[in-house]
Amino acid sequence: DLKRNQTLQPVIGVNYQDAMRYAEWFSKKYQVNARLPYESEWLYAASNGKQMLYPWGNLEKIANAYMANYHPYDEATFKLLPKQIDGFEETAPVKSYPPNDLGIYDLSGNVLEWMLDSVITDEDYKISNLPKIPREHIHFVKGGSWNFNQYMMRLESKIYTDSRIQEGNSGIRLLIEIEKTSQVEKSQRISE
Repeated sequence: DLKRNQTLQPVIGVNYQDAMRYAEWFSKKYQVNARLPYESEWLYAASNGKQMLYPWGNLEKIANAYMANYHPYDEATFKLLPKQIDGFEETAPVKSYPPNDLGIYDLSGNVLEWMLDSVITDEDYKISNLPKIPREHIHFVKGGSWNFNQYMMRLESKIYTDSRIQEGNSGIRLLIEIEKTSQVEKSQRISE
């Protein structure tokens, strides 16, 4: 999406296959092992292993400030508030909000993030609106986005979707695997 995919904006309009191809391209270009995160990895990165509702803690706002780019919902009136109340009509430039405890930005809000795993239980599959989608094309995204309310920013939230569709709120977060080497291997490399 050339209108939205600008410098400092998150990449959007990406389906699951696009995300996988990008990870492969990135890996080759930078000689690393880059991939989409598994849900468990994303959850750990978002929470630092702590029990919390959002990547920044348990409160929706801190000091009356929004902590992510989303479409706020007024619980008293049951209505969505004006979208730009958080400062942005659609996507926000990356790093517009504070990082979490691990220094990671934008884990909730802005764009949905594809997960590598795609486990949907038989029960979830039956009660969802997904049976029209072939099961092999169902994947899920996490993190909520600029057009979702605060409930979708919660760490436990996930959305099952058709992996072939390019949405204006779906993006990419890559995980780069760091080579695991023993202390002996490290010292051998240094001495060579």
